Amino acid sequence: MTHAPLPRIALLMATHNGREFVEAQVMSILQQQNVEILLFTSDDDSTDGTGEWMEAFAERDDRVTIIRDGRGGTAPRNFLRLALHADLADADAVGFVDQDDIWLPNKLARQWASLQRVDAVSSDVIAFYQDRPSQVIRKSQPLRRFDYLCESGGPGCTFLLRREAFDHVIASVRDHPLLPHAPAHDWLVYAVARALGYSWFIDPEPTMAYRQHDSNVIGANIGISHARKRAKRLFSGEFR
Repeated sequence: MTHAPLPRIALLMATHNGREFVEAQVMSILQQQNVEILLFTSDDDSTDGTGEWMEAFAERDDRVTIIRDGRGGTAPRNFLRLALHADLADADAVGFVDQDDIWLPNKLARQWASLQRVDAVSSDVIAFYQDRPSQVIRKSQPLRRFDYLCESGGPGCTFLLRREAFDHVIASVRDHPLLPHAPAHDWLVYAVARALGYSWFIDPEPTMAYRQHDSNVIGANIGISHARKRAKRLFSGEFR
C-alpha cells in the first residue's frame, strides 16, 4: 500500500533574547504530527545565548536552517529577512513562529486540512500567564469586507498560507518601498493577503498556547487599555 507523502511545512522563526523559552517552542514544532517540518530561523543580535543555542541545535537536526543573509533590527524586518532569503521552493505551505509559545501537537495537521479549501488559515489561541489563569483569545468572528484594515486575523504565529499565496504576498511586500517598514508583520501579511483576494479561515479551535510575559513584542492585546493604545497608533499616522 502506497502512502501519500506528508505535506512539507516551512516555518519562519525570528529570535531575539528568547533563550528562556525557545527550546520548548522548537520542540513543540518538531513534534508536530503528520507533517514534514522545515524550520528557518534567524537571530537578531541576541545577548542571552539564543543565537548560539539555535546554531548548535541546527547542527544536530537538519530540519532546522539558520538564515544569516539580510538585515533585521525589528521583528517585522527580521521576519521579512526570513521570507526573502529562506529556500521555500519545496514547501507546500508557509507559516510564522514566535520564539516563546507552545504549539499543540496537531496544529499544523489541522491547519493543512483547512488549506484544502482555503488559501490561508489562522486560529484562536489559549493565552497563558505567569500570574493568572489561562484564557481563550477569540479572533474567529465572521470576516467582513474591510476588517483587515484595522485588525489582524489573530496572532501571526497561528498563520499558515499555501505557498503560492505566501509567495504572492511577499512579492507585493518586497516591491513596495513602505510596506517592509510596517510595525507588525502579521497584520501586514493578513491585510495584503485579504486585499489580494485570497480566502482566509480563522479556526475557532485554539491550536497553540500563546505565552504572555513582559518581553512580548505585541502580546494578546486584551481589554480596553490595549484597544486605546491600538487606536492611538492608528490615528497617530503610524500606519499610513
